[in-house]
Amino acid sequence: MPAAKTHRGRLAQVERWLRARFPAPLPVRVRVVDLFDSEDEDRWGDCELVKKRFEIRLEAEVLVEDTPYHAVQILFHEWAHALSWGTPTKQDHPDEWGIWYARIYRAYMDEGGYEQSVRLSAHPWR
Repeated sequence: MPAAKTHRGRLAQVERWLRARFPAPLPVRVRVVDLFDSEDEDRWGDCELVKKRFEIRLEAEVLVEDTPYHAVQILFHEWAHALSWGTPTKQDHPDEWGIWYARIYRAYMDEGGYEQSVRLSAHPWR
């Protein structure tokens, strides 16, 4: 995948890559929002099934304070939820979630995605 010029561009690029390489069983909408208050310091994203689509929300703060690679990992985590929740489960992180996360991560690493994300780390989010 060609290199993006901004961190937001990189996140959008990875989202398109996920849609092509790992299509979810239902449509997925990804949004960057001011999501959590100070009590949820450890939450950087979430995934919900809303009607007949998955809603992935990423905390805007991670796009300002962290590297693009961290934001990409959070997107992978939430995308794995959308893939694993295609089968009914009561667990947030069933075995299928771990398998999907590993598949996404391995494909990203094998296709050179990590190096491209790290190259952008010196620039602010735009």
